[in-house]
Amino acid sequence: IRLYETAELGLKCARRLAQEAIDAIFLGDDYKKLAILGSDRTIEFHAQYGKHHTLRIPKFGRNLQYDRNTCMLYVTSSTNEIYRLDLEEGIFAAPLLARNMDFVNASALAPNGAPLLLFGGSDGQVQIMDTREGPSAVASGVQAPAEVRSVAWSLPDCLQVAAGDISGRVTVWDIRSSRPLAERDHRNGVPVHTVQWHSRGVLCSSDSRTITFWKPDAHRSEIVTSIPSKTAINSVALWPGSGIIFAARDEPRIGTYFVPELGVAPEWCGFLDGLTEEMEETATGAVTSVYDDYVFVTKKDLQQLSGADSLIGTSLLKAYMHGYWMDRRLHDKLVKLSDSSTFSLAEHEKERIQEAVDAKRPMRRPAPKQVAKPKVNARLLEKATSESAKQVLEDDRFAKLFSNKDFEIEEVREGKGGFGFFVRCAFTVYFIRGDVFSRGLQLGSLSSMVHEHKSSSGLRQTNKPHSSKKVLDKGRRTPVKVAK
Repeated sequence: IRLYETAELGLKCARRLAQEAIDAIFLGDDYKKLAILGSDRTIEFHAQYGKHHTLRIPKFGRNLQYDRNTCMLYVTSSTNEIYRLDLEEGIFAAPLLARNMDFVNASALAPNGAPLLLFGGSDGQVQIMDTREGPSAVASGVQAPAEVRSVAWSLPDCLQVAAGDISGRVTVWDIRSSRPLAERDHRNGVPVHTVQWHSRGVLCSSDSRTITFWKPDAHRSEIVTSIPSKTAINSVALWPGSGIIFAARDEPRIGTYFVPELGVAPEWCGFLDGLTEEMEETATGAVTSVYDDYVFVTKKDLQQLSGADSLIGTSLLKAYMHGYWMDRRLHDKLVKLSDSSTFSLAEHEKERIQEAVDAKRPMRRPAPKQVAKPKVNARLLEKATSESAKQVLEDDRFAKLFSNKDFEIEEVREGKGGFGFFVRCAFTVYFIRGDVFSRGLQLGSLSSMVHEHKSSSGLRQTNKPHSSKKVLDKGRRTPVKVAK
């Protein structure tokens, strides 16, 4: 027998028995008083220090139930007798007799404190007996399809009862009627060994293969969830008012499950609520964790982080397994404080080398330098490539072409719908057609250039007259007035 302490999430103690344990029940609020039903017709009573007393019953026992109000222990057996042990007086009381039954397999006391004992056994019979009146039955004759292996009361009103039989079927009745309220077949062909009600009106029924949670309804029974198992399940226990489920199986480990729909996690494992909320699948199917921003540390790690073990018990640390969850930002601060107090030459040398490597190998390529946008003739600069435009801007001979208003290019529509450009100046003329320089830099007679450009490109006069300038021709000394 192994006893676990929930506060520490670990093993409390372990004991050995001389025989196989059929059933066990706590006689108090803690582990100090325990009754164990053995396969050799014995009942062992254990205290905090170990085995306290052993007694033998006349027939092989099947199930244990303890009434704390009267200190009475009920033991169902392979006969129609239900043995009663008065633990306050230390004597056997007169047994209760199950009518029309050859044996009784399972029993359950009303959880609301009423002196009612529910039991079921052979021939599919389920009966309710008043423990104060002895053998007189309050209700009988309610029959299940086959031999009953487990029974349970509904919570919290105890107005419904459920029974599981050896054929794998679970039947629910209202105690005010003998007609079944709901039925469900596990369809596994094995007996239902555990039936237990949850506080939210959900019924837990289990056989050796699956654990099923469903809501019994007169019209349609809705399944909440089903938990399969690779190994045989022997028994199932629910933590009251929560979604924690324990399953005893044919293996050393106890199967522990958490169903958030049934309730929140108990206080001793409250971290499960945060984990399950962030582990739900999103619309894209991605799964995230709420503890991505936390660091798991042990008690030894806290002692090394500048004495951070003083934070144990505060809201800054969340207990989990054998350590704690700490916020990553707080952990980084404590690490820096710890590193400053304990200077490491090796770490400093490693950081210095890394900084030197990063300086020689930048993470990103430098962005190309943009050519400064000129004040005038911006469209002329766009027609050229970036490299040629850069050379023109850097050349002092063409600086005024993109800064002086007198060298501004005026657009003139051509005969075919295109655009032509020309620059009128004293000694330097650019002719552009489309996006290609037609002449480049030319020196000479301006009048002949204008005449040549007008004849080749179909240049025409605009409506707006251009201001005249005095231009010197090589062949003549008289000023010439040039119109656009």
